[in-house]
Amino acid sequence: MRMDKASDTAGAAGETAAFGYSHVKTAAFAFILAVLTLVPLGAAFSGEAQLGFAALLTMTAGFFGVWMIGMLARLAWRGPVLIVSRHGIADRRIGPKVIPWERVRQIYVFRARSQVYLAVVPDDPEAYIDPPGPFEKLSLWVSDALRLPRFSLPLMGLDATQRAIMMALRRHMPPGVYQEPERLPRGL
Repeated sequence: MRMDKASDTAGAAGETAAFGYSHVKTAAFAFILAVLTLVPLGAAFSGEAQLGFAALLTMTAGFFGVWMIGMLARLAWRGPVLIVSRHGIADRRIGPKVIPWERVRQIYVFRARSQVYLAVVPDDPEAYIDPPGPFEKLSLWVSDALRLPRFSLPLMGLDATQRAIMMALRRHMPPGVYQEPERLPRGL
């Protein structure tokens, strides 16, 4: 976690909390995914697997290979991913726009499929999505398909703990933002 201070006083109103990807966690996960990609490929092309099983192993390797490419893209990411300030919250994976606290209806943490997410529910979600690129479109499609809140921001792989992120939110979030889900997201 990096703290940018607008003043010399710690905890001042101008303080911004910025959370990026942990390169150590991401590299370790990319290595595991590389193994999960290469082992099925090796088994598929060893010549001992039957055609149907070799096809299944190749599809499995393709799935993990695409996921590994995503992790390698995370390693190339520079700068913060999640930014929390007195002005609002921004997740650069979805777009560069800051969602002002006045427009946030609720914010909460939930767990789905053993993954921890931060749900941000603004008044007008579409106003904060810049023309989404392919990764942003995929993220929004997955959220919609699983009936998760539109801005379900995965906390896995960030360089801070869930507790540190929640402390930054509490420090900057104005009173009156509802912090419990109106309905539990599907899959919980």
